[in-house]
Amino acid sequence: MRRSGRWVRLGRSWYTVEGWRLLRVPDIRGAVDMDAAMDQNVWARILDDGNEAGSTISEESDADGGWTQDTGEVFRVRFEMVETSGNNANTRTYQLEYNHEGGGWNTVGAGTPIQSAVSAETSWTITDGEATSDRLTGSAGVFGAGQYAEDGLTGAFTIQANRHTEFEYCVTIDAAQVADADTIALRVIMSGAQSTPTYGATPTMTVHKIETTIPHKVTGRKQAAVHDAAIW
Repeated sequence: MRRSGRWVRLGRSWYTVEGWRLLRVPDIRGAVDMDAAMDQNVWARILDDGNEAGSTISEESDADGGWTQDTGEVFRVRFEMVETSGNNANTRTYQLEYNHEGGGWNTVGAGTPIQSAVSAETSWTITDGEATSDRLTGSAGVFGAGQYAEDGLTGAFTIQANRHTEFEYCVTIDAAQVADADTIALRVIMSGAQSTPTYGATPTMTVHKIETTIPHKVTGRKQAAVHDAAIW
């Protein structure tokens, strides 16, 4: 030990000597996430055509960007979250949010019937709660498995300092709640966080509103109507 009045760190504790006494204090750095910094640094659009590791990544970027999205199509979105400050983040859940036409951020949740512009959906090919693998071309640091969530909200996760993970969600856009060429941005937030994540990469979808035709029940003539093609 060093002389009295000086602290020495051994393992997960700090020690000092006062007279003939040896004092020990646990190292609580990383026990709270006041200084942890989470960044959403990669996003991807994924087709609902395969399992967690085998589905098709149709769009991916480590910067702001987006794609044109048909209403009514069931698709998946995936985000890489990375801790950038060197401090541990406390156990948190990770919630998907959307922003329709700059009107503010809203929670994406399961809706039956659909009641929001973006709603959580059930995948045909992946199971709710399934662990994610390291698929996105983002951080080169140590990876910790995240989760696939069908209700827009993951389970609880602890992300260690300088590590990254990936979260995936299954969603659809309701044609009744949007207009053609509307924009919808997506992001992930943490529950109970001291601060919101930073967003190095935020996807923004441009809506393509699908028009379908249905037979007229009386005359047999077709009338134009706007419906969610995946539901009707």
